[in-house]
Amino acid sequence: MTDVIEFTINKTKDAIEANVHTITDLTTTSNLAQRAKMALLECLDMEAANLEQLDTVIQYLREYPTKKNLRQYADDLKTLMSTTMTNKETCLDGVSDASKGLHQLIIQDYEHGRKMCSNVLAMIKNMTDTDIGNKQKDEVTKGKMWPEWLSAGNRKLLSGKVSPRVLIPNVTVSVGKGKFRTVMAAVDAAPNKSTSRYVIRITAGTYKEHVHIPRFKSNIMFIGDGIDKTIITGDKNVGNSKGTTTTKSATVG
Repeated sequence: MTDVIEFTINKTKDAIEANVHTITDLTTTSNLAQRAKMALLECLDMEAANLEQLDTVIQYLREYPTKKNLRQYADDLKTLMSTTMTNKETCLDGVSDASKGLHQLIIQDYEHGRKMCSNVLAMIKNMTDTDIGNKQKDEVTKGKMWPEWLSAGNRKLLSGKVSPRVLIPNVTVSVGKGKFRTVMAAVDAAPNKSTSRYVIRITAGTYKEHVHIPRFKSNIMFIGDGIDKTIITGDKNVGNSKGTTTTKSATVG
């Protein structure tokens, strides 16, 4: 099954690379408005990210299911494929806001690529759901209480052998005091390409900033003091911010 999925992914990569060539050519169009060009360049960046994501999916499929438990593989693979689809939709939204004409030029190829990513996601879900189900049945047959994918720590929590522990942050952000006074400063200080969770606690307060998390800042987790206590707010939008595209208008992205 993994061989079939990998074959489909390679065909998907071919479609994305064709999209890249089309968009690259469009960026050289004469009399192209600045905002339209910015939207196209953002599409190129997102397509580059998609190709990286698909390469990672192939890597995981080749080692599946030997280096991680089945549940972790399922979550990681589905997250990666969902991200590629989100990137494509974000690109189309940004180009549509910038130029209806450009949107019409790329939408057909983009929809084709998005559907191919959706097909890969469905294949991965079918494979991992089946394998996890079979594994759970096997655990029950052997009389084991906990499924293989449940960590030792979580087994102890569920059995009542240990008390729940509060998640300890790596760094804390606080308005007007401490080492990190903005969320972005804490993100910048986080390790690049981290393989373990990096927890940033954001204390109560209003943070007037735009938080951009680069692709190489992986496994970052934010914890606030409550939905009505920790507030991150920005004021960029396509309607009244000159030169801002849909992608760049997000408060946290």
